[in-house]
Amino acid sequence: MNSANSIACIIPCYNEAPRLRKVFNIASKSQYLDRLICVNDGSTDATGDIVAHEYPKVNLITNPKNLGKTRAVIKGLAHVTEEYVLMLDADLHGLKLSELDNALSVAKKGTYDMIVMRRTRHKPYVKLLRGDILISGERIVRTDVFKKRRCTNRFKAFKLRQRLTSMH
Repeated sequence: MNSANSIACIIPCYNEAPRLRKVFNIASKSQYLDRLICVNDGSTDATGDIVAHEYPKVNLITNPKNLGKTRAVIKGLAHVTEEYVLMLDADLHGLKLSELDNALSVAKKGTYDMIVMRRTRHKPYVKLLRGDILISGERIVRTDVFKKRRCTNRFKAFKLRQRLTSMH
């Protein structure tokens, strides 16, 4: 592991060229992230080129073909040596640096095994669709707990979230 309570961020990407800059711009400015990992999951657009050229400090891992989000996260996790891992989607809307850094600063204290981020400024219909905090995709998890719970097995993304949520 790196320094105490270090944090890596995994961002799986599949054909996200038109959308990825918003999330990468914010994540790359965070004072609390020690490493950014992008798993380009077989994109057929300019996703890999954008990450490689515009974000040279990002660890770019490329799958030659699309294997799905869960396998992309698993591949990224294999490269994580940090104490914690943050999982972000490349197409998030409304992510704010202050909110991200607030959650990451809590993780840096090393008190929790998992932190689930929940943004509450969505329109009411989005809250209904995404209202269950337990299946939120933005979460910070202790890497050793993530691996210990065998969350790296191959199963669908929803089951990955269920497994993470059931951690005690």
